[in-house]
Amino acid sequence: MLSEGVSGARRKQRDVAPLLASEFTVICADLRGYGAGACPPSTPDHLPYSKHAMAAEMVELMEKFGFSEFMIGGHDRGGRVAYRMALDHPAVIRKLAVLDIVPTSTVWDQADDRFALGFWPWVLLAQAEPLPERLIADATGGCYRRCAYRLGSSAAAFPPKIREA
Repeated sequence: MLSEGVSGARRKQRDVAPLLASEFTVICADLRGYGAGACPPSTPDHLPYSKHAMAAEMVELMEKFGFSEFMIGGHDRGGRVAYRMALDHPAVIRKLAVLDIVPTSTVWDQADDRFALGFWPWVLLAQAEPLPERLIADATGGCYRRCAYRLGSSAAAFPPKIREA
């Protein structure tokens, strides 16, 4: 199973998944609220979008596909969900690969004004609903471009067909 969280990571998943599929069954799942997947209503505490909730949902998905245990790799938000899966459901995870994350508690413990300005999506998404949802819905293109390109990816990393999607 490969779990991805942000569009910038999709390029890597697009490239890696076919290589892995030559030797493994590969399931690339969109996390809730990302991609074309479902977006259930949030709550003021965002529990439906917590890493606990997403981890449980991914374990349930894998069970539906007939996998009682599996290996998982995750990048960025997908890495956080994969990490949470290993903590919450250790019996089902045979191997774990987590890329490009620092533990969330470490990030918040060290957050300062530079962090708030440089990684504003973290601060925005931590606000009670419906503020983040409304702001993002009203400025989807700008939010996406700002996140994707300012936080490390060049526009050239995303072919036009991928940007359009």
